[in-house]
Amino acid sequence: INDMAPFTGTAFMTTKAVVEEGITRLGNCFLYSFGELKEIVLPSTVTEIGSKAFEYCVKLADIEFGSANIQLGESAFRDCDSLTEIQIHAGITLSRYSFYSCDNLKRVWIDCAAVPMNAFEFCSGMTELVLTDRVKTIGSRAFGQCQSLISVTLPETLTEISESCFYGCEKLEKIDFPESLQIIGKSAFSGCGFTQVDIPGSITMQENAFSNCKKLEWVKLDCEVVPRNAFSGCSALTE
Repeated sequence: INDMAPFTGTAFMTTKAVVEEGITRLGNCFLYSFGELKEIVLPSTVTEIGSKAFEYCVKLADIEFGSANIQLGESAFRDCDSLTEIQIHAGITLSRYSFYSCDNLKRVWIDCAAVPMNAFEFCSGMTELVLTDRVKTIGSRAFGQCQSLISVTLPETLTEISESCFYGCEKLEKIDFPESLQIIGKSAFSGCGFTQVDIPGSITMQENAFSNCKKLEWVKLDCEVVPRNAFSGCSALTE
């Protein structure tokens, strides 16, 4: 199906869309801003969903990806505020802003190799995040400003937490770093809700890694270098 909003007029009142078997690609802005759309049925033949394909489909509550391998374009499901849970299996390739600002998305399970930058940023209702051992990289700001996030499971395959990855996750009070982790990027956990942090010697921190964690009271460091402003603005820090 070609790019750029192929439907007009009363189509915007559609509540259910069924894509026929044999179609392989949904173009950019496919059902962009279909405000009444609640359900989408995808066939096993669709392997690509274009940029902004379902952006602002604010009543879309459920997605089932029919294909084992599918590429999601930039902002494909951005601002789909009725989504509450999503499972990203191994064959799905995410793009930047894929689920950006899905305000009621609470539970996210990811089993693909890479989470790109900004993919779930500003998902303010997210409470639980599970990343399986298939996940190797997490892009910058991928989960930034997920202000309700309280539970994060990081994989033993992860080597780097990128810049601002979890910034502004103010309810995130605890996280277990995998033994594989080597780098905590700039401002990765800035503004989080940690009360205690234990940094083993195998991890290298970058600037502002834990800055403005206002509840942080206790820090244990076993690393050789503490970078500039790593804990700046941590006003409750006593030890």
